[in-house]
Amino acid sequence: MPRTAGWVVGGAAGAVYGGLAEFYPAATARRGASFGLVLGTLNEEGALSAARLVREPERQTLRDRTSEITSYAVYGVVTEAVRRLVRWVL
Repeated sequence: MPRTAGWVVGGAAGAVYGGLAEFYPAATARRGASFGLVLGTLNEEGALSAARLVREPERQTLRDRTSEITSYAVYGVVTEAVRRLVRWVL
């Protein structure tokens, strides 16, 4: 995925998460890590895989999969931290 597209998708997902968290607080489970893991599953094994933009999970190394999973979990935690900060400021 081109770098710019990744930023757009990440920003849009964060905005959706922020709205969802206001109406469905359970979405913030595990400080946002659950959100990141769900997003990762939808992206890597869903949309990106269907568009053939990534290798199938079965063809990836354990190191690649672990890195992706960790990255998405961290993304979710950071997204939750930013959401809380913005909520506190507002």
